[in-house]
Amino acid sequence: MENLITALMLWIGANTNYDTSSLQHPDVVLLSPKQMTTEYYSGAGVSLPVSGIDTRVLALYNHEKTTKGVIYLLDPRLNSELEAETLAPQHHVKDLAHPLTALWLEHPVFQEQLLHELIHHVQFKSGAVDRMPCIASSEKEAYLLGGRYLKLRHVTDPLPNRSVLAHMYSRC
Repeated sequence: MENLITALMLWIGANTNYDTSSLQHPDVVLLSPKQMTTEYYSGAGVSLPVSGIDTRVLALYNHEKTTKGVIYLLDPRLNSELEAETLAPQHHVKDLAHPLTALWLEHPVFQEQLLHELIHHVQFKSGAVDRMPCIASSEKEAYLLGGRYLKLRHVTDPLPNRSVLAHMYSRC
C-alpha cells in the first residue's frame, strides 16, 4: 500500500500545482460497509440509514483524527463496485481472499478512490482548503482529477456523470 500511496502522491504532484514531495503519508484504514457508514454518519449530523449501511460511501478522509490524517476505504474485498471479474479473469475468487493482494492494489478504480482521498489529504496539508470558500469546494478538484486519472489509464469511469457530481458536491 505504501508504494501505491507514493506513486499516487507523485501523480498528484505532477498533475497539479501542489508540492507533494515532503508531505507525510496519511494512515489508511480498510473498513466494512457498516463501519464505513458509521464513520461517515458520525460526523454528518444526520441519522444512520435504517439498514445501517449506505452503499454510496466508498471512501473518506479525516484530517482531524490523527496528525498525519487518515483515509478510510471500503475494503476492496467487500466492495461490490470492484467486481473480481474485472481484476484478472485468470484468477479465481479464492485467490482474492488473501489480505489485500497486489491484485486489488492494481485495480484502477480502487486506485482512483484512494487518489480522491489523497487529493483531500494534499489539499488540507498544503493549506489549500483554508483558501477555499468552504470545505465542500475541495470535492470539485478531487472528482475531476480522479476522472483524469482513469482516462489516462484507459479505464471506463464508473461515474459517467463525474463532472456533474464534481459541481454538485462542491457547492457551499
